[in-house]
Amino acid sequence: MKVLNAFSLNMLPENKETDRLYVEVNEVSIQRTKSVLRYKGIESCIGHTDTANILSNLIGMVIPANRVSVTLEIGEPALVCQYSGPRLPEGSTTLPEGAQFKFMEIMVLNYV
Repeated sequence: MKVLNAFSLNMLPENKETDRLYVEVNEVSIQRTKSVLRYKGIESCIGHTDTANILSNLIGMVIPANRVSVTLEIGEPALVCQYSGPRLPEGSTTLPEGAQFKFMEIMVLNYV
């Protein structure tokens, strides 16, 4: 499963059938996140090393930094780990005070 630290409209696929897409977004717990990633495996699309290191420690799995362009296919699930907080100090491996991650499962679907 692709693991992202953000979601952008640039990640949407071209939809030649209707020119309309539906993006389903569901906030999930860290426990669900751990379970899904252990079951489905990780394709890291986290471009920032410190973010990847903090996520690795939170989830208990190695999530390597991997700066890539992402286009999701219709029906392909992805997990967004959205950081919220102050700018991460260089070399961070834990969340700074007042920071958090929100975990969201997303899927792009044809608009019907």
